[in-house]
Amino acid sequence: MIELIISIGIASILMTVAYEFAINGMNSYRQSVQRGQSNEQVRRAIDSMISVMREVRAADNGAYAIVDASANSFTFYANVDADGAVEQVKYSLNGTNLQQTVINPVNTPAQYTGAGVTTVIVSNVRSLQFNYYDKNYSGTEAALTQPVVPTTVRLVQITATVDDNPSAAPSAVTLTTSVMLRNLKDNL
Repeated sequence: MIELIISIGIASILMTVAYEFAINGMNSYRQSVQRGQSNEQVRRAIDSMISVMREVRAADNGAYAIVDASANSFTFYANVDADGAVEQVKYSLNGTNLQQTVINPVNTPAQYTGAGVTTVIVSNVRSLQFNYYDKNYSGTEAALTQPVVPTTVRLVQITATVDDNPSAAPSAVTLTTSVMLRNLKDNL
């Protein structure tokens, strides 16, 4: 009888350990999936930004291609919808939403007025940082200091940190990438 009680006790302990192991494994898997989803979201948003930023060009009214190059937003001109007209585009952080605002030109000569159309391209962004480099950048120079003179910018570095739930695992995902502004390139 004592052997049976001891066997049941040992089996119970083993089942508890196996249960805890399975729960920890499932939590680990869930965190890994969440991290992968966060990585994918921020990567897609940055890829979208890069493809638009590479098309930077002078406005339809002749204004210089870059309107504002601040640490937390970037405003420039590009044809984002392939309609032949150059729009004003702004990337910025509003709360925890990374957003793109597009203002279509009106009148002749073109005027960029009004609030434009704002689209959230990724949510749960905890920080957004733009660094700017001039034509002499070879990979080791420091970023231009703020305030940046828009006519000196040739390369933009974007750093975004996304965290779906700051109070729970997994930890934040940070992605940094750079984009050469093709139509402004003059160092070759």
